[in-house]
Amino acid sequence: MDIDVKPYVAGQRLYDDDFDAQAIEQWYRDEEEAYYDLAHEIPEYEYRAFNDIHAFDELRERHFDACLAFGCADGADVEALAGSVDRFIALEPAEKWWKDSIGGKPAHYIKPAMNGDVPLAEASVDLAVCLGVVHHIPNVSHVVGELHRVLKPGGTLVLREPIFSMGDWRQRRQGLTSRERGIPPQILTGMIDKAGFDIVSAKPCMVPLTPRLARLFGIRFAYNSRAVVLADRVMSKLTSWNMRYHRRTVLQKIAPTSMYVIARKR
Repeated sequence: MDIDVKPYVAGQRLYDDDFDAQAIEQWYRDEEEAYYDLAHEIPEYEYRAFNDIHAFDELRERHFDACLAFGCADGADVEALAGSVDRFIALEPAEKWWKDSIGGKPAHYIKPAMNGDVPLAEASVDLAVCLGVVHHIPNVSHVVGELHRVLKPGGTLVLREPIFSMGDWRQRRQGLTSRERGIPPQILTGMIDKAGFDIVSAKPCMVPLTPRLARLFGIRFAYNSRAVVLADRVMSKLTSWNMRYHRRTVLQKIAPTSMYVIARKR
């Protein structure tokens, strides 16, 4: 079926957030192992300093009974929180990632439901961390609602997502799974607010120039360097005026590509 892609390319609507059950199931099957196939041979987790500066430094000062690690792969993205968390509940479709502990704390891995439901009781966790995951999912608004449902009142959501189109998602793109696409920032924050969260902070980040500049100084993993992350924060502020969803020219690409959000359940 042909559709008018203009509202999606303009960032006015999010492609396939309103898919029916059959289309959602097909999407799920396409993505179930796709990220594992891309990422399981990466030698080092790339975002330690990045997560620390944007969220984890603050979270380490608190204590959490249960952390929902949403789409956490092998748990590397939440391992740094192990000192502040009693246990992890990892929602991860690729069983090849599953393990019994994360950072020395117990981890219970479960599969997500194909329709986006989180198989946990209401108000059962006090922290949910979701880093670069929901843009792989069709019905994003439903999943954000589920994250709100399983958090306790006052619980914290930490979420990071790409906020640009990531190219033409209808075609094969090198280094990306077949289905992923970024979420327009106004749509992302709107979904979070509508689900029942108060947004504590929403910061654009990850300017494409950052890793290029890091390589000039011999830094392979840019976002594992606190100095580079702080430089990226400055560059993101300076170039945020240039943000748009679908970026075609080199100039249009000099802008933050992601957004880091911390929110609290109302």
